[in-house]
Amino acid sequence: MQKTLALSCWFGDKFKKPKRVRNIKEFILLVKFVIKNLIPISLYSLFKIDSVVPRAPKNCSKSIFFTNNASLKSDILYKGWTYYFINDDVSGIDSISSSLAAKKIKFLVLPDDVERQLNDFDFILYMDSRRITDDIEKLIELCEKGIVIRHTLRFKESVWDEVEEAKEQERYMIGMDDTINFINDHISRGLSASNRVVNTGVILYNIGSIKFRDEIRSLCSEVYNACLDLKQPECQIIWFMLSQRYSHAITTIECNDISTRDN
Repeated sequence: MQKTLALSCWFGDKFKKPKRVRNIKEFILLVKFVIKNLIPISLYSLFKIDSVVPRAPKNCSKSIFFTNNASLKSDILYKGWTYYFINDDVSGIDSISSSLAAKKIKFLVLPDDVERQLNDFDFILYMDSRRITDDIEKLIELCEKGIVIRHTLRFKESVWDEVEEAKEQERYMIGMDDTINFINDHISRGLSASNRVVNTGVILYNIGSIKFRDEIRSLCSEVYNACLDLKQPECQIIWFMLSQRYSHAITTIECNDISTRDN
C-alpha cells in the first residue's frame, strides 16, 4: 500500500480548566476537568466526558493530531495519534479563531518540521475530527487525479444553498457580507454559482504526484488565504468558487462512497 499521512486537529478550550466559576455551566466544566485528570481515558464515557479526539484511522503510515490544547495530549496518544502541539492563542470551541486555526491543517499550511516530512508520503489525508474514515485504500483507488473530495450528504446545487445554510451559525455570519461580495466578484469574472457543493471534512491529496503537486498547493493556498482575508471559516463556500479553476485536478465522489465515524 502506498504511504499515507493522516492529519486531523482540534483547536479551542475543550477540557481547559475554567479561570472562574460564575455559574452552573462553568462549575460542571470544572468538575469534568478534575475528573478527566483523575481517571483513565477508557472511563470517559462512564462519566459522560465527551472526548473531542477520535481514534486514529487504520491503514495509515502515520497519523498526526494537531492542537493548541495541551490537556488533550494523553487522549491523543491513547487514541493512536502522534501528538503535535501548536502554540496558537485561540479561544472558544466554535469561535472564528479556532476554526481558522484548523484551516491551516486542512489546507496544508503546516509547521516546517512536518512540511519537511511530506516527501516521505504519497498521499495526505485530512479529516475533520468528527469525520474520520478508515476507507483509506478505497479512497486511494478513487484518486484518479490530484485530489479526492466528497459531495455534501444533502444535495446542494448552488453556492447560494451553502450560503443560506451558513447563515444559521453566528461565526459564519460575521464575515458573510464580504463573502457574498467575494462570490459575486468571482461570478463576474466567469465562475459559476451553480454546481454540486462538496464537503471539505475529508480531503485526500495526491501529494506524491509530480503532475498535480503544484496545483494542490496553489488551490490550498488560495482557499486558506481567502478564508483568512474574509474572516470566513465556512471554507466550503470558498472552495466552491476557487476550486472551479482546478476541476481537472479534482475527483469528486458521493458522500456515501466512503464511511466516516466521529469517535
